[in-house]
Formats: sequence, structure tokens, C-alpha cells
Amino acid sequence: MYNTDFVSRFLKERLSDQKLPLYVYDSERVRNQCRRLKEIPYQNNAIHFASMANANPEFLSLIHNEGLNIFVNSKKHLELAIKTGFSNNQIIFTASSLSFEMLDMLHEKKIAVNLDSIAQLEYWVANYPDTPVGIRFNISSDKAARSRAGYFIGEKSRLGIDAEYIPEELKKHVNGLHIYVGTDIMDVNYFLHFYELLSERADDFPNLEYLDLGGGFGISENEEFDFTGFGSKLTEMMNGLSAKLNKSIRLILEPGRIVGADSAFFMARVLDIKERGDKKIVVLDASTAQFPRPLIYPDESHHPLKIFTPEGDLKKDNSVKGMVVASSTYSRDIFNAEISLPEIQMGDIAVFGNAGSYCASMYTEFLGYEKAKEIML
Repeated sequence: MYNTDFVSRFLKERLSDQKLPLYVYDSERVRNQCRRLKEIPYQNNAIHFASMANANPEFLSLIHNEGLNIFVNSKKHLELAIKTGFSNNQIIFTASSLSFEMLDMLHEKKIAVNLDSIAQLEYWVANYPDTPVGIRFNISSDKAARSRAGYFIGEKSRLGIDAEYIPEELKKHVNGLHIYVGTDIMDVNYFLHFYELLSERADDFPNLEYLDLGGGFGISENEEFDFTGFGSKLTEMMNGLSAKLNKSIRLILEPGRIVGADSAFFMARVLDIKERGDKKIVVLDASTAQFPRPLIYPDESHHPLKIFTPEGDLKKDNSVKGMVVASSTYSRDIFNAEISLPEIQMGDIAVFGNAGSYCASMYTEFLGYEKAKEIML
């Protein structure tokens, strides 16, 4: 949800001390999201924040202090997680493929890992037969749908291992099953459909200890993700599975974007205004290289934009047909191709919401802009 009071207060009290563009985080919102995730009633659970959503060390320290663990998919983020204070047993490593050298290092450090191919599984069992390992599972279903960035489950997904290709003799070495069904999904039942299909495979793995159900929980301006309903249904499923297998199966979730997305705002100053037919082109002193989701997902990213005066007053009328662009000459450097705006003046502050995940972490040097500073309040 867009917290206009938080933005207004920051502009009134702190703008003069800061250089724009800038990311500003509401730390309390991050803490609240961490606590919501931890309220899932199933007792044998672990929440691992997905570091690719936000690898800012201060952000990671915040979620670590709130009791969350961490999920990484690169050596750089693994090193950052350890440096931030996460112990090795608080880390899960999952990637689409890993070099054998990387697998050796993960085993040496005793990092839990989910493998993504039969070749990786065969290597692990051949070299570390006494160390159980998880696998990323792929499940075919006629309900598999495209979410933002493509397919993450089913026949069109490039990720995971299909059940029929796993040799029987290797299954006893698998202690965890991992899936990720998609991104930015609000439908609780969509998640549960695939979770149930995964749980039905549990009998094939006699040494199963955990289900890792990924993340992908949606962000919406109009509603909060239903964690109460989600937690209730998931707890019922996990209790049933544990009873069926006569042992407590650990539940792992890997939320990413939902933990911090609506906690942060990207702020940039209006540098110029041009007329183009019946539209005003508003030029910001910033680039999508610094705020990349509108560049990567031009038709799908949703970052509510509000305009404030430099004194922190919100402009509300939204009667002007506009386009909001960057100050580079790159033709695709566009924040909003078509949007209704208030009357804008040079020097006003454009503030984009939902900027706390997959934004600063996606920064690119492509256009030569400096990485925007991030501050936590």
C-alpha cells in the first residue's frame, strides 16, 4: 500500500539533506511483513528470504534481526549472507544449475542445497552419498499459467526435474522437494493446487524431511495477500502429510518481493517538461537503469506514481495526460508511457511506490548512471 504520509513526512524533514534519485525504506513496514510471514500456524517451519529481491546489507540485517533465514542462488549472495550474520544452517542455496566446484564448496560449508538436474544429483550422490540433498521439482498440470517473467512450473518451464527422470536408486538420497509456482500471484488456491501435487510425491522419497514451497506471493494496491487463509490451508496440508508419513515434515517458504516491495519508494526530481500533441512529457533526473522494473517489464510492472512538491505536499488532481521518461537518449528509457498526472512544475518530486524489491537490486551500468542511494528509516 502506498503510504503518502510517510513520503510527505520524509520530504518535509529530510529532502534537503539528500541527493536524488533515492530509494527510501520504511523499516517498520518490512518488520511487519516479516512478522506476518512468521504467523503461519504450522510449527515446524522456516522462512527464508530470497536475497535476489533485495541484497542491500542493511535490509538483510533487518530481516535477519526479525528472525528470518535466507535463500541465495549465487556465490556472491552466499558470501554476503554470511557476512551479514546468517549462519550456515540458516542458508538455503538453489540455482538452475551449479558447477561441480560450486557443489563441492556448498558441501564443505554444510549449506543446504536444492539441485536442479539429474547430472547434479548423480554427482552429489557419487561424491557425498552420506549427505542428503534437496531437488527442485517440476510438476505438469493443465492449471500451470504464465506469471510475470514467464513460466515457473509445468511443461513450459525450464526449471526443475520431472519426476519420471529420477532414477529409483537416487530417491533415497533426497531429503527435500522444492517447487516455485510463479511470481506475484494473489490466488491462494493456485499455490495450494501445486503444493498438493507435490505432497502426493512424498511417498516416493523414503527419507523426506522437508517441502520447500518457494514464494511468489502477490503485491496489489487494492488488497493484501491473504496470509491468514494461506497459512490455514497450508497448515492443514502439512499436518496431513506429516500424519501420513508418521513424522514431522519441515515447511520451508522463500518469500522475496512481498517482504519489502511496498516498504520503499523511488524518488526523482522533475528535470524538464515538454509538450507533445495533447500529452506532456515529464523528464526525470534519473533513469530506468537505476529503477529497472519499468524497463524490464514495461507492460507488467506496477509502481504507483504520485507527484509531490519539494515541500512535501501531495498533488492530487491527475487531469493531465502525460508520459514520464528518463533524461537519457535511450528510446526505451521510459518510466510510464501513458499516465494521468497533476499539473507539474520543474523541481517537483516524482515518487514511485512498490520500490523495495527487484528495483535497486536490478541496477545496471548500461547507461552510465550512478547507482541510486538507499536509506532505511
